[in-house]
Amino acid sequence: MKKKEEKRHNGNISIWKFIFALLILTHHCTYLYGYNSKLFAAASIGVEFFFIVSGYLLAKKVYQEDLHKDKRTLYQATLQYIFKKIKSFLPYLLFAYFIYVLIDIIFTSHGLTYWLQTLYSISLIQMAGTSEPSFVSAFWYLSGLILGMSIIYPLLKKYKKNFSCLWAPIIAIFILGFLLHPINGRYYLRSYYYWYGFAYVGMLRAIMELLLGVVAYELCEKLKTIKFSKIGLLMLSLIQIGCFGFVIIANSLWDKRSLDGIYILLILIGVIIGFSENTLFFEKCNNKIFYYLEKLSLPIFLNTFIFQRILSYLKLADIINIWYVVILNIVLTILFAIFELWILPYILKLLNYIKNKFLKVIILN
Repeated sequence: MKKKEEKRHNGNISIWKFIFALLILTHHCTYLYGYNSKLFAAASIGVEFFFIVSGYLLAKKVYQEDLHKDKRTLYQATLQYIFKKIKSFLPYLLFAYFIYVLIDIIFTSHGLTYWLQTLYSISLIQMAGTSEPSFVSAFWYLSGLILGMSIIYPLLKKYKKNFSCLWAPIIAIFILGFLLHPINGRYYLRSYYYWYGFAYVGMLRAIMELLLGVVAYELCEKLKTIKFSKIGLLMLSLIQIGCFGFVIIANSLWDKRSLDGIYILLILIGVIIGFSENTLFFEKCNNKIFYYLEKLSLPIFLNTFIFQRILSYLKLADIINIWYVVILNIVLTILFAIFELWILPYILKLLNYIKNKFLKVIILN
């Protein structure tokens, strides 16, 4: 049974999740006090990878449910899927939120209105258009993810191939074209809180890339039907590494937002190859180390501003070289993510114990 589960888990995608999480972390280092380099200025491109992967997994889930002859109503299936998805990351979201609150309490002095507005950050509805202070920008991703899935899941569930093979690519192409269109010479695809008058860029970005993930699933299923030789597997492996590698290097060294359409296409190709399992090193990637690194990706992403804020408040760059501060920020964030993975199960166990005791007091058996 364990062997079967490990086979189902794609270690190739796992390691790339970790790498792209680190890429996003390096981008957020550019917000460090004293940082004035152009390196990593465009490294936020890693978010595109996570949205596309999530779209693929959504489509995979829908078709797996159909294989088991799902008898639930559309609203039941949708709500259960969304609640299960929220449950998977909610502990990490709340943990990060309280750490950020603690840091702000120590280093800043905000009024009650500010603190009440920060609750939007954990409500998962901020990408719907609510106004909030710029508390933790990383949280927008989860809001866009859940709201986007709430739209796409029931449509895919109802219309199946008609949606994934026809409407999904058409809608994704038109949204991508809209977001790639410059306004007064500026490209806004990554400006997630830019308001178009009817939606945030982040919301449109989430929907578009989730749809691309759905399309990736269909293309991946076709690719899985092809039996490749070792040379073919090697070629696909090199193409995937080349696609991801180019995106990572280009966005670490230069800030060319006008090429975002090409970057997204390359990420899409890399994701399709990764999930197709047609790579020379696929089996070697299915190991506990890569699975563990994948688990670190979410806390690294959500905690990415914790030490950036602390080090900026302390103005450490005035004392030591900014690059030492950047390295320190990266190392501390990774170590804190490791600590969180260790401590969080104990916290959840304690909270569950308290909850059960409380329910016994207020509810009669």
